[in-house]
Amino acid sequence: MKSEGIRLLDSLIKLDVDAIQTYQSAINELAADTKAQNKLREFMGDHERHVRELSALVTTLGATPTSSTPDLKGFFLKGFTAIRSAMGVEQALKAMQSNEDLTNRTYRDALQNPDLPAECRALVQRNYEDEQRHLKWITERIAQKAATPA
Repeated sequence: MKSEGIRLLDSLIKLDVDAIQTYQSAINELAADTKAQNKLREFMGDHERHVRELSALVTTLGATPTSSTPDLKGFFLKGFTAIRSAMGVEQALKAMQSNEDLTNRTYRDALQNPDLPAECRALVQRNYEDEQRHLKWITERIAQKAATPA
């Protein structure tokens, strides 16, 4: 039986696996904006690193990490992102903004959770800082797109 702390780390792994899927969907639709496409690839790489590092940490704690395949929630998030992304760059970025709102909230909640093992706090904090950076860039890019006449 997994401890609550391990379950919390597993939920973060799943969150990052789902994020990778949504990033791939948005990247596939952003050929019209290579700057955004490249930045999203960078952010997707952060999520891939999060999965690797969190999985290694769970293993170090003596448990088997959750599967790194998307679950039902990830399937729906990917579909939602793909549909919005097909409507253009701004919609793709707005879909990613919604997804990053979720990852930011989840990482923030994990840091406030007393079940988070102390030896995991620094890694979860670093990942949360990545999430904040992702959301900030996406939000700023949306504002730039909105300010640019079509």
